Amino acid sequence: MPDAKVDDGLLDVMVASPRGLMGWGAVVADLVTRHRFGHSAVQRVQAKKVEVHLGRPVEGELDGDAIGQVRAMLCEVHEAGLPIRLPAPQEGWS
Repeated sequence: MPDAKVDDGLLDVMVASPRGLMGWGAVVADLVTRHRFGHSAVQRVQAKKVEVHLGRPVEGELDGDAIGQVRAMLCEVHEAGLPIRLPAPQEGWS
């Protein structure tokens, strides 16, 4: 999610629910165009806490990493919970 900010205190969540080959095409198009056109198979939200409950196990992913089969997941932000260190700005940086 290229628009995600590491320090805004929010989770950036994308839910993809494609149906068939055309649905997957829509998901890929959404990712490639950075959600420029949008599609009902792809939803994006921001939140401090996200809780998901599913009727059947599905392959889960968290922060780009596969986490195996899941039926439920709770994710929340602990603001300022991770120190981030960056180099001092240099002249000419934007």
